[in-house]
Amino acid sequence: MPVGAPPTTRDVVADAQPIEPLAKPFYPGAARGVKLGVVTVGVRITIDTEGHVADVMPSLTHLALPSRFSREFQDAVEVALAQWRFVPSEVRHMEEALGAEGGTYLRLAGREKIEAKGEVVFTFSDDGAVGSGWWAK
Repeated sequence: MPVGAPPTTRDVVADAQPIEPLAKPFYPGAARGVKLGVVTVGVRITIDTEGHVADVMPSLTHLALPSRFSREFQDAVEVALAQWRFVPSEVRHMEEALGAEGGTYLRLAGREKIEAKGEVVFTFSDDGAVGSGWWAK
């Protein structure tokens, strides 16, 4: 970095990170004993700047087959997601700085929490077991 030149800056986005343990939805009582097989519910979530799930929408990448219990499974998913917490996503503003030996390095100049989106897929089994997977988008 030439003397007197403005520092080079770069923004790095850190994805939201779920805080374990994550609540799992309960298999809806109304659907127990009906032998639905495996039921999959995919949702797209918005995580606010405080790390809470602020919005839950149907996933466009993991579509669920409709059933007469679709609403009950969706409700169970939303109740569980309301309990989830995240380390919020943030933009880290990095800038180039001169080191003591004349070299340069990137240092943190500031950070800003931002909303994040992610996909979650829940898999419900007839035996009442529920699995889930989460990934940031």
